[in-house]
Amino acid sequence: MEEKKLSFKAALPLGVQHLLAMFVAAIVPPLLIANVMNANEAITTNLIQAALFSSAVATFIQIFPIKLFKNFKTGSNLPIMMGMNYVFLGIALSVSGQYGLPTLFGGLLVASIVGIFMGMFVKYLKKFFTPLVSGILLICMGIGLFQPAVYNLAGGIGHPTFGDPVNFGIGLLVILVVVFLNKFGKAALKDTSILLAIIVGYIVSICLGIVDFSGIKEAQWLAIPRPVAYGLEFNFEIIFIMIIAYAIAIIDFMGCCTVTTIGGLDRQLETEEYSNGVIGLGIGSVLASVFGAVPVAGLTQNAAIVSLNKKINKKIFVIAAILVLLTSISPKIAALLVTIPNAVIGGATLVVFGMIATAGIMLLTMFGFDEETKLIAGVSIAISLGISSIPGLLSKFPEVIQTLVGGSSIITGVFTALFLQTIFKIVSVKKESEEKKI
Repeated sequence: MEEKKLSFKAALPLGVQHLLAMFVAAIVPPLLIANVMNANEAITTNLIQAALFSSAVATFIQIFPIKLFKNFKTGSNLPIMMGMNYVFLGIALSVSGQYGLPTLFGGLLVASIVGIFMGMFVKYLKKFFTPLVSGILLICMGIGLFQPAVYNLAGGIGHPTFGDPVNFGIGLLVILVVVFLNKFGKAALKDTSILLAIIVGYIVSICLGIVDFSGIKEAQWLAIPRPVAYGLEFNFEIIFIMIIAYAIAIIDFMGCCTVTTIGGLDRQLETEEYSNGVIGLGIGSVLASVFGAVPVAGLTQNAAIVSLNKKINKKIFVIAAILVLLTSISPKIAALLVTIPNAVIGGATLVVFGMIATAGIMLLTMFGFDEETKLIAGVSIAISLGISSIPGLLSKFPEVIQTLVGGSSIITGVFTALFLQTIFKIVSVKKESEEKKI
């Protein structure tokens, strides 16, 4: 990682911005899993702590790689922030609801171990996991997350004020502040646009009396996440599904790393960085499974921030990871961040998720946006988002298919892209062979 000198004073707000960009996305998966399980407060708290703890440690693993053997290391040494992997979210909700947490984390543990070894063969997988596929994945992921972002902007589903015009006003204010600062702001104002927008939205919310501080008083100061809190059970069918999903997650990770190197470092992603990053991804995911969280991922929203402000100093990510770690062992600190109203988070995440989708478009453009790319991307995105937008559409399919695809806006899009890309490649090679004979 190439670095320029940066003072702690300058790095702190940038680190806080990365924390706020990932925090809500990190706690959403455990909250949703807890809801599916009808979990009590203790289990819910442990799930949230596990997610934050795993995200922090996985970030350290990536930015401080340790040499293993030959050219393999435990991380990419790229300026990336790690968090929860949304590729697994739909599957995790389905498995936890049907089989329980022990089966979920048992399957994820085995898949994560397999994922470490996948990192050693990335140079072969890279032939299939092209920028085209990564770009389609990011577009499907970004667009698929628009709906929950808008739900938050409206106040959050189930919240008494859901749909209140005040919520829309606050969310749109946050969006306008981000856009205004990026267009007209300079230096630090532009670099911390999302952080400043959240602060503005938060202050307005306090003035309007819609911030609830009661949870802070009730939260403990210190509570260490507990490993293997739910036990581990191993179901072959679930393990198989999780391994397939993990392969998709590697494509997602490649997209994140590519956005970082192109946008933040102005160069292409090197195979060695990708390979070592995937090994680190697997190690972090093993840790996440042991503590009770879904696998980790390189966060594209944070990579988009790096592309936006070009700040790649390791100190920024150390600060961000330490702050995440503190929230994982101190429920009181986490409770303070949770007081940020849904409308504020909705406005900020809508911008960030939009950046994820545009990052995918950037990858497609880099790939060479020719007619073949347009066709593969158009068909893949349409099929993926079309299927995921209709609940119960696959109810007559085998349970494995229902569990694998679930409500994900990613899986079907990636499979479709891989299939079409392979078919087109075979036809192209065959055509070139016939032309040579002539």
